[in-house]
Amino acid sequence: MNIRPTASADLGVFVDTLHVAFGLFPEAPADSEGVWWSALELDRGLLAEVDGRPVGTTGAYSFELTLPGDVIVPAAGVSVVGVLPSHRRQGVLTAMMRHQLAEMRARGEFLAVLLASEAPIYGRFGYGPATYTQRLRVPRHRAAFSRPQGTATIEVLWRAECGGILEEVYDRYRRAQPGALSRPHRWWKSGAGRPPVAPAPRYVALHRDGDGVPDGYASYSLADGTLTVDETIATDDAVFTALARFVLEHDLVGQVVFKHVPPGHPLRWQFADFRAAQVEDDTDWLWVRLLDVPRALTARLVQRRRARPRRRRPVPRRARPVSAVRPGR
Repeated sequence: MNIRPTASADLGVFVDTLHVAFGLFPEAPADSEGVWWSALELDRGLLAEVDGRPVGTTGAYSFELTLPGDVIVPAAGVSVVGVLPSHRRQGVLTAMMRHQLAEMRARGEFLAVLLASEAPIYGRFGYGPATYTQRLRVPRHRAAFSRPQGTATIEVLWRAECGGILEEVYDRYRRAQPGALSRPHRWWKSGAGRPPVAPAPRYVALHRDGDGVPDGYASYSLADGTLTVDETIATDDAVFTALARFVLEHDLVGQVVFKHVPPGHPLRWQFADFRAAQVEDDTDWLWVRLLDVPRALTARLVQRRRARPRRRRPVPRRARPVSAVRPGR
């Protein structure tokens, strides 16, 4: 078995191999725009080959991860991991993952992250869950809030007309939210990813602060009486609550599904009926692997020292240099 890095010329082979691994068919040619693989960093991809035939793929994205204390560090986002059904349980995945870990260390990275499609797999390679998410379903007739609604400025836009605004709001949010990953500009530009990054038909409820500056949004779609919120991004809990109220008061809606809500989020406690929000799924989200333990554990301290303005300490009187003494004294 040979494991080799990929280049731009390998895009078609890489995409086809990955689709075969998952039993899927590409919805568009490999060189199409607006598909998820248009954001691949092929200089970070790996192909596993047996007798010259590709049998496995893996790759990584170059992200930034926010740690507690508003500390932002680089992180490798592992993705597009697949092995052909004919070559599973033959050591292909293990060989690719070990090769990838060595490459990430060689690049000087000390953190790797991923979303695990199957939890038992990645624990073998040192990854573990670090953040969690819940899916909430709220019947509209039970969604009365315990406190009256405050004033809020919300407008409804088409996803296609506000991509730049969403990118800006998300970037401000992720820089202050521990566990959040960056979304590179090329993702938004090419529409590579899940809604609302992808240009799928969606409405966007955009919240603005008192100065008219966008500070939150909810991306949603409506079908068969169910309003599904792909993502709610808010700079604080009050903005989140305002957006939740907005979608829960939508006409012709029997229930609202929030696909991603952090466990312990105060939304459930804001309903007059605590049981109104039904947890349908409570699962892991971001998995993390430490590549360099000392660097990972000291990253917060180092970054905070760099970001902190240096304060000049007063020199004790007895230690002042001669040049600091006024003449004649």
